[in-house]
Amino acid sequence: MRLGFSDLTWIDSSGLSALLMIHRRARALGADFQLDSRPEVLERMPQMTNVLEYLLRRDHSDAPGGRALRGRANRRRAGLRRDLEGTCRCMDSDSVRVPPLRPGGYDPADYADPVVRSAEEAGVSPRLVMGVLYNEAYKPHHPLLERLWQWWKPEASFGVANMHRAAFEQVRRVHGLSGRWQDLRDDPAFAIRAAALHLKDLDGRLPARHVRRYTRDELLALGYNAGERNMRAFARGVPPGPMACSYLRRFRAGRRRAAEALAGCARVQACAAISPTAHHGCVDPDHRLVDCGAQADQRDD
Repeated sequence: MRLGFSDLTWIDSSGLSALLMIHRRARALGADFQLDSRPEVLERMPQMTNVLEYLLRRDHSDAPGGRALRGRANRRRAGLRRDLEGTCRCMDSDSVRVPPLRPGGYDPADYADPVVRSAEEAGVSPRLVMGVLYNEAYKPHHPLLERLWQWWKPEASFGVANMHRAAFEQVRRVHGLSGRWQDLRDDPAFAIRAAALHLKDLDGRLPARHVRRYTRDELLALGYNAGERNMRAFARGVPPGPMACSYLRRFRAGRRRAAEALAGCARVQACAAISPTAHHGCVDPDHRLVDCGAQADQRDD
């Protein structure tokens, strides 16, 4: 199989994922796989990852020292296969699996347990955290693809919660986290915990009184997306821009989905233990949306 790339000017993580899938199927059928007319954008990839080397690797059994080369290639192939199949485990003691490599195969509902656990620790709504995860699920979150994304954009956000470095470093300092920003891509439970703690910090900086058009959770979600300063401006009534409006629309549209994802979680009853003064939403056993303490919210008219 020969693929030509003479007209290629740019490739993202989804395109690379498609190449890996084609490569696996071609090799499964016993076919050769070759990338012709590779532009510089493909040639530079080995600087960040061995993916291109993996795609172009051929059998070295007939070459001098072929047995040693074949053994080394098999070891590399086995290691890469483990990464591609998502079998690597995170550093969290509960061993949460990383998101799948296949585009469209990631569902934040798979992380309902760490969402509830982290929300309970931070004293925020599990539904708020799950809603943020769904809003940030617009790109693949497999560690390999996130490394490629970082190669394109060195300061890109990382992890299943898509957290920017500046926000993470602030959370790390305030809460004494031992993990690094780079660990977010390999450890979904750690990424979710950092996001929940960030939402907790935003909640502490959000005024008790705010305009009626937003719930407190909606303002916190906007703060996660647009930053603390913008969140406080929105709370005073400053209209959000187009990107923030889009984020808010998706957050509102995903409330039911987030609630249903949490309703199937074995730890969802821990939501009842959250302090009612947090004024966040929970999910009741009948999958209904419940505004816990919503009547206590103080808002401006």
